[in-house]
Amino acid sequence: MTTKPPPVESGDRERRERREALRVALEAEYPGISLVVRRPDQVYAVTAEPWREAAEIGLVGLTAALEKLSE
Repeated sequence: MTTKPPPVESGDRERRERREALRVALEAEYPGISLVVRRPDQVYAVTAEPWREAAEIGLVGLTAALEKLSE
């Protein structure tokens, strides 16, 4: 009888778990941040410098350091 090696994880599960943890943390700090309401014909685009723009509007906790949490 031969035994199969354990399946290799692609990392997708870990990334999903980290992404969900980050979303929950952001939602706790900034209620409603994960809700995007727009018209069907409205385009949503991320700006070139989202961290700077977040600081400009006073979202001081929303920094590039959060991006490192999701890696």
